[in-house]
Amino acid sequence: MRRWIVVEWNQASGQPRVVDMGELYWTEGEAESVAADERQRTAAVGRRERYTVHIVDLDVTS
Repeated sequence: MRRWIVVEWNQASGQPRVVDMGELYWTEGEAESVAADERQRTAAVGRRERYTVHIVDLDVTS
């Protein structure tokens, strides 16, 4: 099963942080939309964090 997460890369330290406490999104488009919203929100206050979307493969064979 495939899901997506959004990762924030801090402008100062470059350290990653999973956005929204690690919420898993059902589609890549949904995650991309969240990332775009976060980019816009931080740019509006003069920040330059980067937001990237990553695949999470869940093993559900149990």
